[in-house]
Amino acid sequence: APRPPPPRAGGGPAAGGAPGARARPPPPPPPPPTAVGVRGAAGTTVLAAPRTRPARWPAAGAAGGARLAAVLIATERLVLRRFRAGDAETLAAYRSAPEVAVYQSWRAPYPLERARYAIETMAAADPEQPGWFQYAIELKDGREHVGDVGVNLNDNLMQAEIGYTLAPRRQGHGYATEAVRAVLDHLFRVRGLHKVSAECDARNVASARVLERLGFTREGLRRGHTWIKDEWTDDLIYGLLRTDYLAS
Repeated sequence: APRPPPPRAGGGPAAGGAPGARARPPPPPPPPPTAVGVRGAAGTTVLAAPRTRPARWPAAGAAGGARLAAVLIATERLVLRRFRAGDAETLAAYRSAPEVAVYQSWRAPYPLERARYAIETMAAADPEQPGWFQYAIELKDGREHVGDVGVNLNDNLMQAEIGYTLAPRRQGHGYATEAVRAVLDHLFRVRGLHKVSAECDARNVASARVLERLGFTREGLRRGHTWIKDEWTDDLIYGLLRTDYLAS
C-alpha cells in the first residue's frame, strides 16, 4: 500500500501524528518564560529571550501572565501562540472545510475528538526540539483562532519544513502570508536556520502563490508522487535559504 503523504503547505501537518513526525512522545513543555520583543521584518515581534515583560502585552496577573507565556510571535494583526484546549472546535471546523481538506491527508469532516487529541499533542511540543511544532494563528482584533502554522525542525536544528492552514472565511486577507513570514523571520533571524522547505499539491495554486510571495524558490515538480484520497497527485517542491531571505 502507498505510504501516507507528507504534510503540505496550505494545510499543515496532519494533527495528532503527522506523517514524518517523530514517533517518540513529545517532551513536556518548558516552564513559561517572561518574554521580550525582538523586532524583525515587516513589524514582526518575536517573543523569545527571557528578560523583562514588554509594556504593550497584558498587564500583570495570572490571566495576563498565562497569555504572555503562550504568545510566541506577534505581528501587526496576528498573534502566533501555543494551542490550548479551547481551540478544538475551531480547529475541527476549518479542517472539516472541503476546500481545505481536499489537498491534505485528513478527510472531512475532521472529528472534534481528533482535534482535542491533536491539541494535547501540540500543546506539549517544544519549538526548540526536532519534530513538529504548531503555532495557532489568532487575530488580535477579537482574539479569534483562524488557523495554524506548522514547523518540522530537522534533527540538525538548521533545516525545517513548513506548512499552514487558514479557515476559508479568513482567506484572501493576507493572514497566511503575514503568519508564515513572521515564523520565517523567527527561524532565520532569531534561530539562524540555514533553510526552510515546503511542498504543496500542484493543484493548490493559492498556496503556491503564498510561498512564492514569501521568496521561496520552486525547486522541482514530483509527478504522481503522493497517494492521497485514492489518487496519485503531483507535488511542487519549494525551498528558501537564509541568505536569500536576509537579502530580500
